[in-house]
Amino acid sequence: MPIKAVIFDADGIITHGERFSKRFSKDYNISMDKINPFFENKFNMCLTGKEDLKEAIIPFLKNWGWNGSVEDLMDYWFHGESEIESRMIVFIQELRASGIKCYLATNNEKHRTNFFLEHLGFDVLFDGIFSSAFIGSKKPENEFYRHIFRSLGDLQKNEVLFWDDDQEKVDGALRFGFKAQLYKGFEDFEMRISKLIFSE
Repeated sequence: MPIKAVIFDADGIITHGERFSKRFSKDYNISMDKINPFFENKFNMCLTGKEDLKEAIIPFLKNWGWNGSVEDLMDYWFHGESEIESRMIVFIQELRASGIKCYLATNNEKHRTNFFLEHLGFDVLFDGIFSSAFIGSKKPENEFYRHIFRSLGDLQKNEVLFWDDDQEKVDGALRFGFKAQLYKGFEDFEMRISKLIFSE
């Protein structure tokens, strides 16, 4: 069956930038041993909407030596991981112009998801956005893909093409029944997706 919808991961495909934890450690000379506990525990709760990042991160700020506001830290965090792959933007626009629906599927907490919409223009770029914070589960959990499928209307699973730069998440999509590919860079992506879509 022809591909009718393409689903993209955000980080590593659409957006790029050094991970907050590594950048923060380097810029502010903070040991990763002090930063990691937040990401190993509380942050996972934020990713599925069970906790609010603005509140969950507060107890860690003193140990990180951060004297600014939570909002300032989030601004530093989000803008540092917001470099856009412009070639991908153009390609998505061309896909949509040809009648193929394009969606974003991301493991992100709600504030960064809203940053995507309000500051990066993803509300205009995509036909819809699926975020773990609002779904309540994350890739590669089956419920994440099930939620997407239910939201797509009358499409069949094999009419959906999923792209991610993490093999585990690609495997999760394949297990669910979507077509799925591992993203290895834009040139490779452009070559493979053209064959997958336009050779149908």
